[in-house]
Amino acid sequence: MKIAVTAEGPNKNSMTDSRFGRAPYIVVLDTESDEVTTIDNQENASVVQGAGIQASKQVVESGVQVLITGCIGPKAHEVLKANDVVIYTNAAGTVDEVTKQFVSGELKRQKVPEYSGQRRGYGYRHGGGRRGVR
Repeated sequence: MKIAVTAEGPNKNSMTDSRFGRAPYIVVLDTESDEVTTIDNQENASVVQGAGIQASKQVVESGVQVLITGCIGPKAHEVLKANDVVIYTNAAGTVDEVTKQFVSGELKRQKVPEYSGQRRGYGYRHGGGRRGVR
């Protein structure tokens, strides 16, 4: 089985990154061969929009069956779900630690996509932007 983990660095000792599409690296672990490969996601991380969709496509092309991340948006979630990738969220620690948490059943499986940024308080009249300006 191939497990992908969003990370701040390119190896198993790197800390996880909570942002799926904007994570600089996605570390892929093959549980059958113990091989570790890395998807360099830095180019996708800097795009204005669509980072999650592009990262999703790279994960699918890598043959991953499980994704472990902090959070993931609805469009990326749909791409992964359509390709039978199982998503686990709210992961924190090193890539190696969260992989062990997955194996022991400690991670939360995400079945429903999270809300877009505007619903989390970043858009107009939701607490983001300039304060006091009407």
